[in-house]
Amino acid sequence: MTLNPSIRSSATVIAFASAVWLLISAAPARAENSPRFAPEEAAEAVDSRIAGKSNLTDWMVYTDVPHVFSEDENPWKRSGNCWGSDLDLTGVSPFNDPAPYGHGFGMAQAVTVLSPWHVIGSSHSFPNVGEYLVLIDKDDNVITPKPVIIASYHFKASGTVYPDISIALLDSPLPDSITPVKVLPDDWKTYLGNPRGLPLLAFDIHERAIVTEISAFDYEHEPGIFRNFMQAPSDRQRREFYKEVEANDSANPVFLILDNQLVLINLMSSGGPGAGTSLVRHKQQINEVMSELFDENYPDKAGRSPTLTELDMSSIYTPIQ
Repeated sequence: MTLNPSIRSSATVIAFASAVWLLISAAPARAENSPRFAPEEAAEAVDSRIAGKSNLTDWMVYTDVPHVFSEDENPWKRSGNCWGSDLDLTGVSPFNDPAPYGHGFGMAQAVTVLSPWHVIGSSHSFPNVGEYLVLIDKDDNVITPKPVIIASYHFKASGTVYPDISIALLDSPLPDSITPVKVLPDDWKTYLGNPRGLPLLAFDIHERAIVTEISAFDYEHEPGIFRNFMQAPSDRQRREFYKEVEANDSANPVFLILDNQLVLINLMSSGGPGAGTSLVRHKQQINEVMSELFDENYPDKAGRSPTLTELDMSSIYTPIQ
């Protein structure tokens, strides 16, 4: 049978339109399933946020940083201008009880939340048992009652600052409005390879969102001592938000930003560009300490201690090696 030319023309148009529709409708699915590479995303996570921004207006996490905490009012207000303001920074504590050290020292002993019950810091600059912490949720609410440290464990070996890690247990669990940070999984190399040059989010005593870079990662600097070393960025825009580590910046956390989440790699222990203990080398020990502190102080809850939360890179990223 021979089709009428007008019918053939209509059929051709319909077929073409159907093909175009299939291509358009399939495009989002292909985009969603496209490979994701951790090094590229780690770089983009910082570079896209700092693009066009200035350290004159855009690196303070809070609009004001008080050196004395007031019981009567909450001076901690997050700055919407901060280049990292869209990230969940609630697990980064800006302040602890300064009473044992004198006026203004509460800014100098940074701790970071590992679980609802545990925080981590540096052994050479760590709050004492009995001191409180200040934690602020995304809505600028100070968590009350303020969590108090009831027990701690220091990894620091005699004669050296490393491993410069301390873990503390709190007197009550933190609310869901405070998000513990994550750590890298055991198979991180499969997805990151050699991360040299990747940008990082770090903090200082003034709660500035610093940009630094990895120089050497999980490097055995001394026998059995593995450290991460930072370097000044060569990229002009990254350098806009860079500063060297100074006195009292110790213990502030250093993060990769992966899948828009904070992934803790070390705490600052030394000056200059900065360096700190490689946490991927101590995850098992940290988990053991977290459990021991919890079981010893809460025997009625023994065996139920939370431990480190690893970023599941296998479900997010494509292997690169």
